[in-house]
Amino acid sequence: MIERLEVVQVVTNATTATNGGVFLAKGLRFENFNGGGTAIAAATNADLVARTNYWLKDAATVTNTATIGCDTVSTNWTTDHLYVLDTVANPIMFKYNLRAALTVSSGASTDAFVLKSGAHGTLTGAPSQNNNFVIANTGHGSGQGALCGYFTTASRFYRTQDVTTITSGSTSWAGDNCLEVPPGGSVTFALTGSLNNLVYSSMLDKFYITTGTRMYVTQYRSDGSQWDRFCLSDNKQTAQVTSSADLTPFPSFTLGVFLIGRSNGILYMAQTGLTALTNFVYAVPFGADWEYTSTTNQCAILPKMSTANADRYLRVYVANKDIMGAMTGKNLGTQTEPVRVSYRTQGIDDDSGTWNVVAASGDISSVDVSSEIQLKLEWKIIGNSCIPSRVMAVGLIYNDLSTDTHFQPSIGNSDLSDKRFAWRLSQAFSGTIPRLKIRLYDAVDNTLLLTDDSVTRTGTWEKSTDGGSNWVTWNTTDKGNETTYLRFTPASLGDNIRVRALLTQY
Repeated sequence: MIERLEVVQVVTNATTATNGGVFLAKGLRFENFNGGGTAIAAATNADLVARTNYWLKDAATVTNTATIGCDTVSTNWTTDHLYVLDTVANPIMFKYNLRAALTVSSGASTDAFVLKSGAHGTLTGAPSQNNNFVIANTGHGSGQGALCGYFTTASRFYRTQDVTTITSGSTSWAGDNCLEVPPGGSVTFALTGSLNNLVYSSMLDKFYITTGTRMYVTQYRSDGSQWDRFCLSDNKQTAQVTSSADLTPFPSFTLGVFLIGRSNGILYMAQTGLTALTNFVYAVPFGADWEYTSTTNQCAILPKMSTANADRYLRVYVANKDIMGAMTGKNLGTQTEPVRVSYRTQGIDDDSGTWNVVAASGDISSVDVSSEIQLKLEWKIIGNSCIPSRVMAVGLIYNDLSTDTHFQPSIGNSDLSDKRFAWRLSQAFSGTIPRLKIRLYDAVDNTLLLTDDSVTRTGTWEKSTDGGSNWVTWNTTDKGNETTYLRFTPASLGDNIRVRALLTQY
C-alpha cells in the first residue's frame, strides 16, 4: 500500500491579493511534522518532487483570492476534487483536481483547475474566513444523502446543493439556510450572532459550530427548530500551566474563537496567539459523549461479574476523580464532567441484553438477582469543561446467601423436636429492624423447602429480650441488650429432613 501525505492551503494574501490561492505541498512524511518545523521548498519546473510546494492557479492571474473555506471529495486514485468557497459578499465556488498531472512553470500550474461557478447570491450576515466550509453527506435534514457544502455567516447556517452537480458559471447551486436557535430558544439563551467555523462528524451525524462564546453540536435544522446542544464558555482562564499545580487547562473561549478539525470521534480545537502561552491545541473525545454511545459504542463495557451466590443486590459504586488539579493551595481544581453506570443481567455473552441506567444513588436493590451481572460506563463529554471524569474503581455490593451479619445462629434457643430455629441479634441496625426473610433448605440437595418473611408471616415469628425465658410476637424494635433473640417456627415442615436455615434481609 502506498501512503499519500499532502497538505493543502488556501491562502488569502492581504498584501497582494493575486498572490493568494491554492498551495499543495506534496510528498510529505510524518517526521516532517516536528517541534522545530520543516521547511518545504517551493516548486520550480517539475511535478511530483517530494516535499515541494505547488501553486495551483485558477488562471494566469489568480482570481481565487478571498477564501471562506475548502473541503475535498475523493473519487478514485486519479480524482481528488478540492472545492473552495470564495468571495465574502456573494460567494463563488472553485473546483480543482489535486491528483491532476501538472505542467509546472516557476512553481505554478493551472492544470489542476477544473471550474469556477457563478455567484451564489447575497448572504445574510458576513461569513467568517476561518476554515468555514465543509462538505458532508448527512443522514438527516434537507441535504440528506447528497454531498452538500455547509458554511456559516454570523447569524445563518447555510447549505449548498450537491457540490458535484455544480457546473462552470452556474448560479443555481444555492440550497437553503437555517437560523441560530439555541437549545431552549433565544428566551432561554441569548443568540450569539457570531457563528464562526464548522466541521461535520459522520460518527455523530452532527455539526460542530464555533461562536464567540460557545460551541454548538447540532444537526442542520432548516425547519427553524432548536439546535441540539452547546458546550464550553468563556470562563476567563488563561491556560498558563506553570502558574499553579492546581490548574488544569481546558477549552475555553477566553483566548478567542477556536479553529476546529475532527478525526475518528476526536475534536481537535486550536487557539492561536502571539506567544507560547496563548497557543494551545486540545484533543477532546466528543464521539464518546454518553448521548451517542448507543450507536458509536464509545464506552467502557466491563467484564461480567459472577454473582452466583448473591441473595440481593444493594448498590453499584464508582470511585472517580471528579476534580482535576489539587483541592488545596490556590484551589483552582477544575470539575470534570459526570460519568454514569448501566447494568444488565441477561444477554451478556451474545451482547443481546438491554442496558439499564443506574440511578445517581447507585441503588439497585429492586433488581432481580441473577447468576451474573455486567456494568457499562459512559461519560458526558460535551459540557462546560469537556474534561472526562477519571474512573479509578467500580464495585458491586450485594448480600450473599449467608446469614445476615446482624444475627448469629442460636443452638440453645433452637429446638429440633419442635422444628424451631433461633438467632441472636448480635449487632444493632441503628434504627428500625428492616423486613427479614427466612428460607429453609434441604441441607443434602440444597432444595428450597419454604420461604417466609417478617411481614407476611405464614409461620410463627417470636422475639425474646431476656435470653429466651419469655417470648412475644416479633416486632421491629432494634437491639436493646445482648440477650435479644428471634425464633421462627414454620407452619409445617416434613420429618426426617436435614435442614439449613438462612436468615437475611428481605
